[in-house]
Amino acid sequence: MTIPSLLNHPKPARRLVTRGSSTLKASTVTPKREVTDRVLLASGFIVSVKVPTKRNAMTVPTTGEAYEQFGSPVKGGYLNFHLYDGKNCQRRGERIWVSAEVYEKTMEDGKKFIYVDLRPTDAPHLTYEMKVYQDESLMPEVMPEDATVFACPGEVKGVIAFLPRPPYTPPTDTV
Repeated sequence: MTIPSLLNHPKPARRLVTRGSSTLKASTVTPKREVTDRVLLASGFIVSVKVPTKRNAMTVPTTGEAYEQFGSPVKGGYLNFHLYDGKNCQRRGERIWVSAEVYEKTMEDGKKFIYVDLRPTDAPHLTYEMKVYQDESLMPEVMPEDATVFACPGEVKGVIAFLPRPPYTPPTDTV
């Protein structure tokens, strides 16, 4: 067989692989669940967070206040953070200081979730370090006695812990 005859040999036909339609059927669309109750569990944590590049722009339905939502993956879903940053939303990838509030919300079907509201602050120092664990079993066996820990109820198995930082001591000038 000569080389020119190999070049003229017809290529085998390719099978066309098709996937299902990208249009959602009405039966597969999950209806939006309404929040029936919100409870503030704790506040007053001054922490440092790195602002992720991927966030969802959202609005509080009752007040119209804008915020950006991002999540930390945990077993069973995400632990959500809501950043109320007003005019300074161009902080992607930056580390900022925020005041954190932990809430529990109850949906109309009875499911409960926790989430964290974050608001930028000009506090003079950080008071806590915030850690997210994918599951209670992944938390360290020994936690500081004064740590504040919140476990997600239900299907989402994440845990958020606020570990106190040592008290701030201003630098002293020595001569």
